[in-house]
Amino acid sequence: MIFNLYGSLLQAAGRAEEAKDAYLRALKYNPVDDVLMKLMMYYDGIEIDNKKVEEYSKDIIRYSYNPENIALAYRFLGYWYYKYNDFETTTSVYLLSLLFEDHITAWMDFALMDDFINLKEVDAIARLKEMDIPVGANPKLFEILPNLIDEAGKIRDENFK
Repeated sequence: MIFNLYGSLLQAAGRAEEAKDAYLRALKYNPVDDVLMKLMMYYDGIEIDNKKVEEYSKDIIRYSYNPENIALAYRFLGYWYYKYNDFETTTSVYLLSLLFEDHITAWMDFALMDDFINLKEVDAIARLKEMDIPVGANPKLFEILPNLIDEAGKIRDENFK
């Protein structure tokens, strides 16, 4: 948490490289923090060729329970695959992103891609599995989430009696 805050302060001060280092340190303490992974995705996204963008995107999909972050990760994958003219995978990840967030970016990109691929011909789920891209939110998160909520409620009740 402290490195996350420190990174935010450095970023606000315009010290991007130092902020990135602070965020990387924060990820060592919490490697499944979807917000931090999203920040790193943006930093690494500056060089969209970077394989890290794909890795962070897949990790966000695997570990996040936030639908907006999951949708964003799918859209980032869409940018990444589009750059390499893989229109079938691009279309598939954009289609899935819309299940998590009805975002104008995905719809605008679909309009562009319509010239390249017939959306009806895409079996999005099969394509994502073929490309080792997680399909949907991780169901294990939804199994443990009620317990985490109960635990947080108990802690809150004990501390505010």
